[in-house]
Amino acid sequence: LVACSPHIWNRAESVSTLRFAARAKKIKNKAQINKKRTRDQMESRIKQLEEMNLALKKKLKEKKRGSKNESGGSTQLWQALAEIERLKIALKKKDEIIEQLEHDLKGKDHIVDEMNEEYSEKTKGLQKDISDRDDTIHDLQN
Repeated sequence: LVACSPHIWNRAESVSTLRFAARAKKIKNKAQINKKRTRDQMESRIKQLEEMNLALKKKLKEKKRGSKNESGGSTQLWQALAEIERLKIALKKKDEIIEQLEHDLKGKDHIVDEMNEEYSEKTKGLQKDISDRDDTIHDLQN
């Protein structure tokens, strides 16, 4: 619901209000219900996370000990190569995501251009209506 004044003095404000209304009309909200968990569920999740934390700490200590004990390192070389391959795969996935986001952005630019064109047409129509009303008022006063 938009309130606009037909008077020429309020033209800029009316146009701005109409643009805002068009943008607001296109907003889509998605409501999401938060999951409620029981105390037992929360305690079991905390316990699970604590166990995972301990296992990861243990794995980290073993890895640190292993790198200190290894003398030259064919194992370290293989680990480094495996890490490089893992990073290459991760980089490729990130590049694909970036390409998808750029494609989506181009689609959004098209929507913005359409909205600007629509606003321009509405503005011209409003200006013509205002001009016609001003002419009518002027004619009635004379």
